[in-house]
Amino acid sequence: MPSARPRPRSTRGGGVVRGLLLGMVIAVVIAGLTLGWIGWGSDLVARGRARDAMAAFGASAPASVGEATAHPGATIAIVSIPRLGLTWPLVSGTDHLDRGLGWVPTTSLPGETGNAAVTGPRLTDGSPLRHFGDLRVGDDIVVRTSARSFTYRVVVPPSSLTVDRDDTWVLDGVPGHPGVVPTASVLTIISSQDLLASRERSVCFAVLSGG
Repeated sequence: MPSARPRPRSTRGGGVVRGLLLGMVIAVVIAGLTLGWIGWGSDLVARGRARDAMAAFGASAPASVGEATAHPGATIAIVSIPRLGLTWPLVSGTDHLDRGLGWVPTTSLPGETGNAAVTGPRLTDGSPLRHFGDLRVGDDIVVRTSARSFTYRVVVPPSSLTVDRDDTWVLDGVPGHPGVVPTASVLTIISSQDLLASRERSVCFAVLSGG
């Protein structure tokens, strides 16, 4: 009897597997590029912007909150935190964190009586507050406007205070005491508790100690 011809093997299953593998490779490459941008690319761009902003820092400080809010994204001060090795622009508003730390417009200006609140990212956009949790009681935070410098001293470090992102009491003129007339100058810095996004926020309180 003549031998039966071998039946051709189907390549359909192999094609599906190759397609899946190719899709996985593409997904990994895209994820790697995205993480590279988050961890390196956006930082590189933001640090360049920060250098330019500090080099071009204006000759006059905003005289009032109204004046400061008139130009969202404009640099209104330079913040230096020796413990973190950080010198970074402070910009008006919180919608331009790729240009600097953001001053919360509903709060006092740095150096004024009341609560000046500042926020910034721990990761991306220059990662200025990556090591925010390293701040300790007694550490200095210097805010330099074009008119003068204000030195704040940390009294509540971020490792000691975590709040939900919707907790607004930290923005009160006297934090936690709405309606109380402030008599001291407080600097509040707010950032994510973790490097990755979450609802929790770490908060640092510092009081004006000299100028």
